[in-house]
Amino acid sequence: MAFLKTNGELFLSFFKVGVSGFGGGQSLVPLIEGEVVNNHQWLNSREFVDVLAVGNAFPGPISTKLAAFVGYQQAGVIGSAFSLLGLVLPTALAMILMAGLMAKFRDSPRLNGLLRGVRPAVIAMLGVMLFRLGWGTSGGGCMTDITSYIVAGVAVALLVLAQVPPFAVMLLAAATGLLLL
Repeated sequence: MAFLKTNGELFLSFFKVGVSGFGGGQSLVPLIEGEVVNNHQWLNSREFVDVLAVGNAFPGPISTKLAAFVGYQQAGVIGSAFSLLGLVLPTALAMILMAGLMAKFRDSPRLNGLLRGVRPAVIAMLGVMLFRLGWGTSGGGCMTDITSYIVAGVAVALLVLAQVPPFAVMLLAAATGLLLL
């Protein structure tokens, strides 16, 4: 019975994220944080930030990496499968349904207006996530000292000005963390 309860909770939690999320993998992070940290306490804020940091060092959408990690931590490989299925199923079904509608109404001013309205909300969600992960609303922020600000500033400069690939920036940040901490 515990098998069904745990895996069912994982599936439903990530299904809720999959149904209510809009945008790319990063836009789902605040929703995942709400489920994982606030609703179920599967991770605390610091652990979530750590998993997010490590997950960003690997290729692929962060939302699926978070789902796989949390599912595995809670119920092993089967838990990962349930979490991933819960996260991906709503999007897969919606995309199958929307593919035809998007092709049919591609030039619709209403559709374009809808999308123009949703995009700023996604940016706002990312901003809230940035604040929570950086400075934390429950003590889990990772911007804790001057070194954190220097690493973040250098990372932004490398990404924006020098256009260094994100993976290389993550490696440099990890090396800096090993040397300085």
